[in-house]
Amino acid sequence: MSADSTLSKLTRLPWLDELVDYLKTHEDDLWSWFSTETDRHKQAEAVRLDLLRTTYRIDRESHTQLYETAYAVASTLGIDAPLTIYQAQQSPDLNASLKFVPGEVHIVLHGPLLETLDNGELKALLGHELSHYLLWTEWNSEILIAHEILLGMLNDPRGDEVHLETYRRLQLFTEVFCDRGGLLACGDLATAVRVEVKMQTGLKEVDAQSYLQQAEEAASKNGDGTSGTFVTEGFSHPEAFLRVRAIQLWNSTTSTENQADVSSVEQTIRRMIEGPLSLEQIDLPGQQRLTAVTRQLINEILEPLWMRTELALSHARLFFPDIQRPSSTSPATHNGTPLFNIATIISDGDETVTRYFSSVLLDFVTADRDIQEAALAWGTQKADAWSIAESFSEVAIKELKLRKKQFQQIRTDADSLIKQAETSHSAT
Repeated sequence: MSADSTLSKLTRLPWLDELVDYLKTHEDDLWSWFSTETDRHKQAEAVRLDLLRTTYRIDRESHTQLYETAYAVASTLGIDAPLTIYQAQQSPDLNASLKFVPGEVHIVLHGPLLETLDNGELKALLGHELSHYLLWTEWNSEILIAHEILLGMLNDPRGDEVHLETYRRLQLFTEVFCDRGGLLACGDLATAVRVEVKMQTGLKEVDAQSYLQQAEEAASKNGDGTSGTFVTEGFSHPEAFLRVRAIQLWNSTTSTENQADVSSVEQTIRRMIEGPLSLEQIDLPGQQRLTAVTRQLINEILEPLWMRTELALSHARLFFPDIQRPSSTSPATHNGTPLFNIATIISDGDETVTRYFSSVLLDFVTADRDIQEAALAWGTQKADAWSIAESFSEVAIKELKLRKKQFQQIRTDADSLIKQAETSHSAT
């Protein structure tokens, strides 16, 4: 397989694109600074010195086949840089890592890898590590820049949970990307699977097909054992069975040109890494998306002319100071189509998302007491449309101190109450 054909398949994952877009747009000063920071000489010297002190540098002359294999994999991935391989000292567990220096490839082997892996498996391992280098040097080094920005945010006292979760997902999606590079390097799914299992277990013999079945079964169950999609609990690496399942799914798309199939697989893999949308575990791209959805939600709530009182609009500007008075047409649209399907977003999220949208809806129901009964009736209809009727009724009854019968009567009379509000507004 040529380098060009390999790189055409080893594309950047959608989440990585979203992260780069977010940082370029919302952290443009940081992006500019890290993009132009060129003094990496001290960092490179520190990496080289650490390698000299903590590893054994494997000699090219005595390990000719190893280096031939490594350079063949590098060529397959389109990497043209001097390559050195090391053996870690006092590291019995099987592992491998890339020590990044721009323009140089330094790969460290841990444990008895050379005795455990055959040549095809070694290609998969080296392909994975070289893909780390590829990811940080291709696409104008945007992922490297994103990585450094997030590290800077975490080291800043103002950093918070959203920055930590974003950094966590960057690491997880990086491993998914590099696993694909390992598969392309060896050219065989079973070989890539054997490497993953051997690295985790230390076994010298592995039945790849058996583990593929095991991984599919394990990935199809939630943490409580019920049917669903398991979501990784890892911080830097997904669980072995998820990694195997992810490359199995991706491998199924490499020979298809059906973009719907590719998109479906990418969404499944994202679900395994990200899980459902949650306010308690959200990253920067997710936060941006939730903000945009909230803006649309508010615009949909204020869609009826009679709902657009000054008090309601003033409350809307507490969320978005730049929000304008909506027109008589549906405001949250692009070419006449809503930007988001709010009902789908809510159904794809967890209970924190349901509670959040229910609370926002109630905020606008109660913003203007002069229209509160009609606004509550409108709120029940929006809650029905967004499939949050139960949650909304609970919060409305509690916060408005209504009896259940009172609330139910408003639901029953919703159409007539809304009609009265429309008639009153037309008359003014």
